[in-house]
Amino acid sequence: MEEAEYVLAQEEYELQALVAAMEEQENVNDQTSQHYGSDDDEYDQIFMECTSRENTQWTSTFGDSGHPQADAMDMTEG
Repeated sequence: MEEAEYVLAQEEYELQALVAAMEEQENVNDQTSQHYGSDDDEYDQIFMECTSRENTQWTSTFGDSGHPQADAMDMTEG
């Protein structure tokens, strides 16, 4: 009977260790996937850079008033 209890306790210990290892691996995978699995932050940054550049180009050509500045190059065909 003692030997059966020892084997049962050993199996329970190994099972708990396996569950703990699986949970730890799951946490590591979750942290990795949050950083590398989603491109939302990268796309947001690219979008903000592009809109900032477009806004700068618009302001340098038309000024804050929205009308062409006197020294802006005429880009119309004619």
